[in-house]
Amino acid sequence: MGDRAALFTRGRFSVVEASIDDIPAVAARLRPGDLREIAACGFQEQDAETAIRTSMALSPLICLTGMMDDTPAAMFGVAAAGLLSTSGRPWMLGTDIIDLPAAQRALLAFSRQVADLMRRHYDYLENYVDTRYTAAVRWVRWMGFTLEPPVPYGIHGELFHRFWWKR
Repeated sequence: MGDRAALFTRGRFSVVEASIDDIPAVAARLRPGDLREIAACGFQEQDAETAIRTSMALSPLICLTGMMDDTPAAMFGVAAAGLLSTSGRPWMLGTDIIDLPAAQRALLAFSRQVADLMRRHYDYLENYVDTRYTAAVRWVRWMGFTLEPPVPYGIHGELFHRFWWKR
């Protein structure tokens, strides 16, 4: 974790401000569902670093890294819809570390805190989640977002749920 102060901590899992140095470790271990989602957005598997770098660049107010011990396990944030917009697009990309029971419990423990942080900065949050990625669909619902029926989305028209929250 270095000199980054933890915003949230539970056991061996902590959440810190994201660093570009976290990107290679996360990109190298992305879960298959996360790889499918970034592919639907037009990035190839070998472009995972580019997808994360792009998401990070578009997330000036909230961009965080979940750390298991000192290893980046996930990156997440809110891409701003515009310079002065109060709308954002929440995103998360996780590694296989997130599948460990201790990491899953920690992720659930701080997820609502992170959602509250997002909601303090944005009046409207919206994005899409792949219907095949059942763990992500459950997590989005658990976070308190409204999920809509699946619609074709992305470059190949796979079925995704639009999810949103409004103040």
